[in-house]
Amino acid sequence: MNDAENIHRRLALLRHDFVRNESYDSFFDQFDRQLQRRRAAQSLDLIEEARAIAVIGAAGSGKTRLVKRALKQNQDLTDPEDGDELIDYLNILVPASETMKSLAILVREKLGYESERKGDNASEIWRQVLIQLRNRRTFYIHLDDEQHLIASPNENVSAGVVDRLKTLLNNDPWHVGVSLSDTPKLLAMPNSDPTLGRRVDMVTLPATTGVVHAMGVR
Repeated sequence: MNDAENIHRRLALLRHDFVRNESYDSFFDQFDRQLQRRRAAQSLDLIEEARAIAVIGAAGSGKTRLVKRALKQNQDLTDPEDGDELIDYLNILVPASETMKSLAILVREKLGYESERKGDNASEIWRQVLIQLRNRRTFYIHLDDEQHLIASPNENVSAGVVDRLKTLLNNDPWHVGVSLSDTPKLLAMPNSDPTLGRRVDMVTLPATTGVVHAMGVR
């Protein structure tokens, strides 16, 4: 192996490595606490309020990796890849071209539900999604990079995001928690609606600096 290959191998290992930090611990603790509360309530046939967690950070700050790492650490969580009937959480990457209807279709597919009817409108597809979330006992949906919806020039789309999140959190009899990861633009969403804002916990990823983070990566 020549020097160049060895350097790239070392760099690949460094990129793959994960350094725990305060933001990670904050998200993990909040997510785990909310999950345990929901599971305890479910075991008693009680309904526990669902909450949302917003992970805020600049592009490339590691938001997605932080959330995936935290979910992976909860080894008893089930996701669609496990093939189980019950799905504890869904991880959804929101494409740039997404609309509320196409997002609903994407979530429905992740839940393994295929409708035989063609031409269903967005409201009907979301109704099917809510039923499947209840049937599969899904506690959480993580929406990654949903800035495309929040920052949409179409006011109906951006308002629809807020309404849909409130619907998930209040989905009787099965409330669904939501975690979000995006740039600081995401702050405008909970701030625009007091009812939603009181149920959103914030986790902020500060910019990486040598002064603050050097010891963690030595």
